[in-house]
Amino acid sequence: MQNPQFVTSAIAYRIHNAYFKTAAWKHVRDHAKLLKDLELDDSNIFSQIKAKPALATAYLELHGMLKLIEASGQKELGLLAASTSALLGCPLSAC
Repeated sequence: MQNPQFVTSAIAYRIHNAYFKTAAWKHVRDHAKLLKDLELDDSNIFSQIKAKPALATAYLELHGMLKLIEASGQKELGLLAASTSALLGCPLSAC
C-alpha cells in the first residue's frame, strides 16, 4: 500500500455517504409515517395540505428530502458514467 492516508480517506468518504443516505431515507420514512398519522390519504392531497398546516409542513419536508436524495443519486450516477467511460478508453459521447 503506497498511500495509506488515501485509502483511509476513501473508506471514510464511503462510510460518510452511506450514513448520509441512511439518515436521509430514515427522514423520508419518518415523515411518511407522520403523514399517515395525520390522516393524509391519496384523494385530493392538495386540498388536505391546504386545510391542515401540519400536513403541509410534513409534506414539504418529505418532498425536499426526496429532491436531495434524487440529486445525490444523479450526481453519483454521473460520476459512475464518467469513470466507466474513462476505463473503457472512450469519451462519454462516443461510447
